[in-house]
Amino acid sequence: MRNHLLLLTATVILAACADDQHATGPASRSGVSSRSASGDAAPSTQGITPQAKPTDQVGFTKIVAIYGESVDLAANTSANATVACPAGSVATGGGFATGLLNVGSIPTVRTSNPTTNPSGWLISVSNIQPGAVAAVIQAWVLCAS
Repeated sequence: MRNHLLLLTATVILAACADDQHATGPASRSGVSSRSASGDAAPSTQGITPQAKPTDQVGFTKIVAIYGESVDLAANTSANATVACPAGSVATGGGFATGLLNVGSIPTVRTSNPTTNPSGWLISVSNIQPGAVAAVIQAWVLCAS
């Protein structure tokens, strides 16, 4: 039994080291000969133009930033600003912009997150701190389609 196992192991090792094996990788790589291990010429890819977006491609191919309407935020008030993605796209992230109308303290952003449905962005801002002045807020969202 041990002789059979030794003979089988030796056969496997010799087969793995044989000189007549065929390549298992691509037939051609840049900087490498265009002949395969068996000596045949690799197929030519000249004249073939790849499509920009294959019809069987899965996933998103375009991301755009959409800016919502500016919302006025008076001193000593709070407000929300939202923005939605166009139909057929999904929100992948978002944020906000604020601007003061006069010199004063900066409004506090309480939340900046996706809307309850995954197609928009919501910000909630509080402007009730000492020295608050009127401000403008705006939400933006990144939409993938």
